[in-house]
Amino acid sequence: SSGINAEYGGPPASAIADMGSKSASKKIMIDAGVSCIPGYHGDIQEESFLKEQADSIGYPVIIKAVSGGGGKGMRMVFKESDFIPALRSAQEESIKAFNDDRVILEKFFDSSMKPRHVEVQVM
Repeated sequence: SSGINAEYGGPPASAIADMGSKSASKKIMIDAGVSCIPGYHGDIQEESFLKEQADSIGYPVIIKAVSGGGGKGMRMVFKESDFIPALRSAQEESIKAFNDDRVILEKFFDSSMKPRHVEVQVM
């Protein structure tokens, strides 16, 4: 024993796990009423279903690895015919980098749409 009397004051392990999952984080934000980019953040990961979701969102879309970071497992898709090859490529990269091939889909906004992005991380 080091003789130091300390108590952990951080979030529970479940919150830390949720922060590491884009799909879980999105669900928490949406449930809390936070405005989010339109997209698909669910558990169904079949290729044909994801394609239907992308078609519904409207191109361009971004495919993002659920467990990703640093741009790994991320692909921008500008037209419908490119979706399946981009999905497969994103999943292949994601499984190698994160041992997880699940993805989320989000509408892609280019600079002509004047998007704003605010991201806050509190540690």
